[in-house]
Amino acid sequence: LPAMAGGYMDFTFLLTERAPGARDPRATDIMRDNALATLSMICVMDGLRCDAGEFQRLMAGIVAGDPSPLRKTEALRWSRRAGARIDEELLEKALASPAAGDLDLRAEIARDLISVPTQRSLSAQRRLISTSGLPADPTGDTARIACAVIERLAQARYAEASPDLIWALSDPSREVRACAASALVTLSERDFGFDAQTEGPANLEAIARWRAWWKDREDATR
Repeated sequence: LPAMAGGYMDFTFLLTERAPGARDPRATDIMRDNALATLSMICVMDGLRCDAGEFQRLMAGIVAGDPSPLRKTEALRWSRRAGARIDEELLEKALASPAAGDLDLRAEIARDLISVPTQRSLSAQRRLISTSGLPADPTGDTARIACAVIERLAQARYAEASPDLIWALSDPSREVRACAASALVTLSERDFGFDAQTEGPANLEAIARWRAWWKDREDATR
């Protein structure tokens, strides 16, 4: 029988036995999905009932190395539910993976990164401020995620994001263009008349002036 731990039955032995099935690249997606769901519910459903370190290592391994955006997303959710510390490096790895275009995964990562006010978190958030190159999203949720991150960077006065914000002035999303322009005005205390409602050459001068402003700022800090 499993031992008692913190008032709960300790099911670490099941975690140890079944974790390889959740990580096995030779297993089918259904098998891996089921293994992850089963272990997560056994370990966390009514409070942490498995060894915390072993459970978090399994979740981190899935976030970092599993090819499935669904499993990455679920691992992040269960990891948070188990009380894990936000690991910026781990989230950076997920954002650098081919799964990073998945809407649910981006939302989960943004939620975690926005919740911690570290420089590493702010730096990682720069990967989330554009919709360029992402799958079409008729719901607009991708743009809303980008804008939430952009607003956070502006609130934090994170000027290092300025090159990414300038790039976002050419984003396919009108909403993201507007958010990026507003953030740049906040960070620089300048306004070069960028019109987010307009696409194409009309904004080239404004974008050029933002680039010149950033170059001058970099030159001044060298």
